[in-house]
Amino acid sequence: MQAIYGFYQTGNDNLPIAEKNMLASIEKFYDLYITLLSALVEVVHEAQRQAEEGKQKLLPTADDLNPNLRLVNNRLAAQLQENIDYKIWTEKLKINWSSSRDIFRKLFNKIKQTSDYSDYMNKNVDSYENDKAFLIDIFKNYLCEDEAIVSYFEEYSIFWADDFYNAAGLIFYFLKAYTSQDSKDKPFPTLFESHKTADAENDAEFVTILFRKSILQQEFLEELIQSNATNWEYERVAFIDNILLKMAIVELMEFSQIPIKVTLNEYIEIAKDFSTEKSNVFINGILDSIIKLLTNEGKIKKIGRGLIQ
Repeated sequence: MQAIYGFYQTGNDNLPIAEKNMLASIEKFYDLYITLLSALVEVVHEAQRQAEEGKQKLLPTADDLNPNLRLVNNRLAAQLQENIDYKIWTEKLKINWSSSRDIFRKLFNKIKQTSDYSDYMNKNVDSYENDKAFLIDIFKNYLCEDEAIVSYFEEYSIFWADDFYNAAGLIFYFLKAYTSQDSKDKPFPTLFESHKTADAENDAEFVTILFRKSILQQEFLEELIQSNATNWEYERVAFIDNILLKMAIVELMEFSQIPIKVTLNEYIEIAKDFSTEKSNVFINGILDSIIKLLTNEGKIKKIGRGLIQ
């Protein structure tokens, strides 16, 4: 959606270059995913640094000499650091937080003042589940809500400004899926899922086909939308709504294994996030009409168990 929006807004008519830029942006999203995950690990590193610094004081207290290392020894954090894919990606991206330690010091000092931190550090039960719950809590409620952290990511790359919270959401589900039985060989999610079955669409192909045909079939798509927007003035349709409708129609017609309801629900949800207050109602109504028309004309054909109309 953002790539198609940019294509029209810039007045660019070079489709191959626009497609190349879109795919580059998607790759940068994965860089963001790994870097944000490494930021969570860095919070634990900051806890370790402060524990070591306490021991080096000229007049250390008993707590300085025998610090509570529950967070430093957090089991989920250890799993992440030992994970083979994590090591490969952080080395490949050359992630190094040494120049940004002040951000993490301030963040960790803020976390230390919370009841969440004291409750976790002083729990009677030392368990993997407690470790996991607290690390997720740090990520969701502190790291991703810290203005300095968010600003750092937004300023680091123009590709990351709009994707920070999308990446955060995926990391949240990834962390929730971790178990104490997961080894260092646990695979990280890939950028694209390559389906094994011959009749299933490949995710990378899905991206490029959806992008290309939403632009190349513009004339047909606009005519279809306009003819089915009987109760709306087409010229007043929001630009984003127009793009989403075109994409949805292409998806309905081109991808035989995506259920109609899935496509319909996806684009209604995207409209809620990116367009006007009433866009989801408008898109739902227009697509419902178009789906009936295209199905009757035999232009929407679904295959596979439960998909044959």
